[in-house]
Amino acid sequence: MKKLQLLLFAIIAFAYANAQKLPNVQQASLRAPANVKIDGKATEWGGKFQAYNPATDIFYTIANDDKKLYLVFKATDRYNITRIVSGGLKINIQKNGSKNDSGSPGIQFPYMEKGKRISFIQRLDLQGATGEKKNHMLDSAMQANNIKLRTNVKQIYTNAIPGVDTVLSIYNDKGIEVANAFDVDKVYTAELAVDLKLFGLSAANASKFTYHISIKGGANKYAMGISFGMATNNDGTPAEAFTKQLNDYVEQQAATTDFWGEYTLAK
Repeated sequence: MKKLQLLLFAIIAFAYANAQKLPNVQQASLRAPANVKIDGKATEWGGKFQAYNPATDIFYTIANDDKKLYLVFKATDRYNITRIVSGGLKINIQKNGSKNDSGSPGIQFPYMEKGKRISFIQRLDLQGATGEKKNHMLDSAMQANNIKLRTNVKQIYTNAIPGVDTVLSIYNDKGIEVANAFDVDKVYTAELAVDLKLFGLSAANASKFTYHISIKGGANKYAMGISFGMATNNDGTPAEAFTKQLNDYVEQQAATTDFWGEYTLAK
């Protein structure tokens, strides 16, 4: 019991300490790297992100080149990853600068059919495993998780984009590229690249806009609730306070969360 408490506190403290190094919302415009490849990996971004948003528990970067707007984000918490993939992350672009989604074009990815939910390998018993055996176990888990993504995440949801279907394949000719993947550390990364014209934007005009990023929580048509049963102390008595803390944490992770930011296209 005490070990479980220490582990939970260590995870929260580690995430909090790392998050302090980044702003809550991206502060500056950014030109996308010339070698961007939409593959669910942040390699060409140097593995670095422009912001960490605590409300949604994601690291993210928004960037552009002359033709496309890019959003790349990652999640490390296993509960958050489940709600992102099951419920979806959506970005809306509001050209008039207001913090209102009315009439604004939006894209949601991941997007899954109603009722679908994926469970991923997030815990591995690596005790005693070293070298090649450990690497093999980690690689096998990564491959299994990515197979689940490829099998289940096949669509994009859009709204208010002229000439683009509401639901379309991740393989499309509409100017929307997406990809998501796990790495060997069980970190989830997703990338979106969208033709600027679909949002009515132009890099030549250095357009400024507001964006709204939201993650649908567990209490929706996509996901099921998660809760812990009563934990016990070392003497076998109910650990009511700790159980409440665990369930409050899970409830927070499952809630629908969002934030707003501003971005000016980089020339």
